Amino acid sequence: MQFGRAFLFKMFPTVEEQEEFRKEFGRESSIQRMQIPRHGTWGISIAATVLSESTREKTLNCAWYLALQLSKWILARSQLLTPEERVIVIVGWSALVRPKQGQIFKIGGNLDELKKLAACEDWKTARKLSGQQIPLLRWEKDVFAKTGG
Repeated sequence: MQFGRAFLFKMFPTVEEQEEFRKEFGRESSIQRMQIPRHGTWGISIAATVLSESTREKTLNCAWYLALQLSKWILARSQLLTPEERVIVIVGWSALVRPKQGQIFKIGGNLDELKKLAACEDWKTARKLSGQQIPLLRWEKDVFAKTGG
């Protein structure tokens, strides 16, 4: 893909879209879009954070729900993206839980791969898809040791 062609697409996200995103997903959330020259395309990274629940399983379910909401948010705006767009969805720990933070889920790929992930009802189904490490290794480091969950 030529980068000149990318300008046929509306520049996304605008300041207003970034504010809408943070309003929906919280002050620790982020959305960034950049060119990926080695792949000749654009990429978008969206992230939000969670607090720990009473158990690891409940936390993973909560984090997966957030990953689905992030995926659906970006897929609802896919007409603003290039057809070759690369997307990464990250759900991590809030700084309130783990000051140096850390990631629980990091999923994505192209828009078709993201649609497949977003169609997964739970994280256990999603981890069967190739090319994804779900959840990330050591995602619970230093969190549940303190609480016993």
